[in-house]
Parts: sequence; C-alpha cells; structure tokens
Amino acid sequence: MYIALIVFFALLPGSSLRLREITVEDFRCKGDSGENPPIVWNGETFYDGDSGTLPRRGIDPDLLDLLNDLQNEINSQVFIISGYRSIKHNRYIAADLYKYVNENGDSGNPHEVSMTSKHIMGAAADFYVEGYEDRPENVLESLLKVIEENGDSSYPVVSKVGLRPRSSGSVYSYYAYPSYKTDIWWIHPYAENEGRDLDCRVYSGVYFHINKRIPFDETGCEPVR
Repeated sequence: MYIALIVFFALLPGSSLRLREITVEDFRCKGDSGENPPIVWNGETFYDGDSGTLPRRGIDPDLLDLLNDLQNEINSQVFIISGYRSIKHNRYIAADLYKYVNENGDSGNPHEVSMTSKHIMGAAADFYVEGYEDRPENVLESLLKVIEENGDSSYPVVSKVGLRPRSSGSVYSYYAYPSYKTDIWWIHPYAENEGRDLDCRVYSGVYFHINKRIPFDETGCEPVR
C-alpha cells in the first residue's frame, strides 16, 4: 500500500521525487561532424565537431549548484539545451546562425554567438524548466530568489537588449524579454522568434540563457578529448 502511494506521488508532475540531479554530463558539447555538414560562410568553410567533449577547466561548480537549486526551488526538472561548446562547435553554430538569420528573415542577432562566449568556458547554459515552458516569469522569479539565497544579494539590473541592425538598415529592435544582471550572473529569456542557434533551435518554448560574469580565459577553454 505504502509503496504504491510512493510510486503514485513520484509520477505526479512537479514531484521532487522525480527530479534528477544536473551533472557535468548534461553539459557535454553537442558538436557533431557526422550529422552536420560543412557550412560555407563569407568565403570560409566551417566544420562541426568535438561531440561529447568537456572544457579542460571543467563545468563551473557555481552554475551546477545554481541550476540544481533552481529545480529544487521550483520543484520541476531543469533541462540543459546547450551547455559546453568547444571553440570549433561555437564557430560552426555562429556561421550557421548568420546563414539561418539571413535566409529566414528572423529577428535574431547572429552576433550573439561570440567567440568569447561563456559556453566555451563551461560557465553558461541554455535551459528550460519542465512545465514552465510558457511561464518564464515564474522561472525568473525562482531563479533570482535562489541567486540571492546563494549569496549574490545585489539588486538585479534590468535592461532591454538591443538587436544589432542588419546590414540593409539602421533600425534597432529589441528582444521580447529584458535581460537581468547581478554582480555574478547574466540572465536572458529567449522567445521563439529570437534567432535561435543550432543547439537551441530544436526547442520551441521560451528558454533561458545564464552565464557567470567572470573574465574570459582562453587558456582554460580547450576541450577534453
């Protein structure tokens, strides 16, 4: 009888018994040279690769703790869409995004795939929370609460992030959601029409990008093979 009740509650949506701990395994690079063909962009050929690799410096432990604390706070599973990106994979998805934006008339900003991306350092994640795909305000509220409880009590700075104008015009547009900055973290919710890169294009709901605001250190960004 008691076992049956435990199984029943474990299967309920949002039950903490169903939560799986987020580990470094969730952050492995998604680059796949077998699946993704070479891309020619602006006279240069880009190749994907480094599938399953991790950064030499490891995944930032504060980021791991924060995402696990978030899913415990909101009582629902966090899924990593894009974690670590090797330099090779990041260059590939940057080229892909430029091409995708131009061909699809997307409102996104291809410049956002930076070669100083914290994804390269293992200090960034794109993620969504199961059951909260259309409720980003609830995720943000819980995330900021956890950030404060973890010791970053700075007041979040809210800003409208402007999209760079296309080469054909000079008019700026803005993301659907504002970004948030604390002393330690930078957070941005991405809507459906915001120029998703190759890693994140597979997901259709609102997702969050978060990165730790630490100096970029190129020497710490080599993939582990």
